[in-house]
Amino acid sequence: MDPHAARVVTLACHACGAKLAGAASVDGACESCRRPFAAHVRPDGTTDLPRPEPSLLTLGAWIAGVRRMMRGETVCAGACSACAGPAAVAADAPVTFACTHCGASRALRADAVVTAPIDGLQAGLNATAPLKGSFALTYTLARRDAVSDGTHACPGCGAAVPPGHTSDACAYCGARLWMIDASGRRSAYWLHIEGRRRLHSVDTWVPLAHAERAIAPDVEIFRSAGNLFKAIGLGIGTVFAVMVLGVLGCAGLFVLLAMFSR
Repeated sequence: MDPHAARVVTLACHACGAKLAGAASVDGACESCRRPFAAHVRPDGTTDLPRPEPSLLTLGAWIAGVRRMMRGETVCAGACSACAGPAAVAADAPVTFACTHCGASRALRADAVVTAPIDGLQAGLNATAPLKGSFALTYTLARRDAVSDGTHACPGCGAAVPPGHTSDACAYCGARLWMIDASGRRSAYWLHIEGRRRLHSVDTWVPLAHAERAIAPDVEIFRSAGNLFKAIGLGIGTVFAVMVLGVLGCAGLFVLLAMFSR
């Protein structure tokens, strides 16, 4: 079952049955910059970490984080406050709630409590790269209904799921193939890429196992476009400095030094 749908629906005290309140503390680290964090987990599974708003540069880390979640290694608790990457908690990390009614404590696995805030994660690319044209693309991590038609790949190891496969686990690595909600509906995470690449329309779904490779060329374009703007800014600044020095001579040098020393 999907731990985020089948977790303890109403966290109750095992001693007196009262509904748990307050928050429990859990430690983890960002999967992108490795910065440690301590988060508070509420009884409904949400945390006090920022909501994910990934850029194209951190989207790959989020995709990798979801794959680790499907392998049962970690669970995403929110976004890193430093780099906006996935703040991850070990799946078996204990999350201990104390009952405010009788004082008894209850320890649960993180993957049975923490609700991963990853549905609908979205990043965009709007750039013009030298010699490569213009790009206006949106990347969305979304669920699609599970179908055993041979198009799905294991999110853990990337092995193709054969048509008619009925197990919820990969035959090769044991990772979960599907998310299963309370109604029994099976779905899988895919990356939806939509928009325009150069002069061509794009509307494609990529299995999670291949998503990092699919966005790699666009990430390089995003970086090259940023470097171009930096180079243009540096060039304009250099021309301006030369003009000031040419017109004002030594006095211009002192003006420039005064401007940059502020």
